[in-house]
Amino acid sequence: MIMESHLQCSELGTYKLKVLDQYVIDSLKEMYAKCSNDHHINKNKRFRNKRHEVIDPNFKATVMKKYEGFEKTLAAIRINLQKLTENNFDKLKIELQEYITQIITSDVKEEVYRMCETIISEFSKSQSFSNIMAKLYSELLSSYNDELSDMLNIFIKSYDDIITNIKSSDGIDHQASQEAYDEFCANNDKNRLRQSMGLFMINIMRYNIIEKDYVLNIINYFQDMLFKALYEKEKKSVVDELTENIYILIVNSKNDLKDLKEWDNIIEKVNTITKLSVKDCLSLTSRSKFKHMDILDSFKQK
Repeated sequence: MIMESHLQCSELGTYKLKVLDQYVIDSLKEMYAKCSNDHHINKNKRFRNKRHEVIDPNFKATVMKKYEGFEKTLAAIRINLQKLTENNFDKLKIELQEYITQIITSDVKEEVYRMCETIISEFSKSQSFSNIMAKLYSELLSSYNDELSDMLNIFIKSYDDIITNIKSSDGIDHQASQEAYDEFCANNDKNRLRQSMGLFMINIMRYNIIEKDYVLNIINYFQDMLFKALYEKEKKSVVDELTENIYILIVNSKNDLKDLKEWDNIIEKVNTITKLSVKDCLSLTSRSKFKHMDILDSFKQK
């Protein structure tokens, strides 16, 4: 039974208060307790199920490496070089010099050599910051010419290795398997690195770190490789990669090398490619032919 009583409220006046029977109240409490318990159980089930679905039995948590001593200093050098821009150049240069001095003063030849490897690797892997990296290289040499003398030899050896190892991807379905896809990605990474190293070579040439004759020899080497690959089967990807490197080297060095005797011969080879027919060459692509036309067009630009 519902009971009623009258209460007086100063603002609302008199109103009726309805009171539920005790058995109704008990029933509601029982229903509430049951619902709350079911919700708690279901919530725990969902949590447990979700956890079992997400966690892989073979999963291994990532463990952050903790560097100490020389390794810590080397990691700091790598991080600073990766953060380098025009805006923070002076600040990071000072920090780098402190790290370099710290390693050099330890007088451990293996550590100094590894430092040189790390620095030149970071210097030459980015096209976007190639010029500023070359500038930093030049300024570091002015302070540590003897200590960092190995860097140029390391760069030349690495560059010589990568330009003599250009793989063809013609006829390979990179979606056929995970292994094929991984190889495809690795080859693309190597191609980008080769192009970045070529641009870096041009930039350090402007700081007189590397000889102009060396750059001319590299361009000639790429062109000789190109003319050979044009008439070989399944070398279109190689021809395209050689062309990309030739384009980068010639377009970015033309103002520095155009007065040298060998330069005319290089440009004549470019002209020859633009006149070839794709149909007459087994591996010449339209892309490479037009890229050579772009090289000639760059000379018309002021």
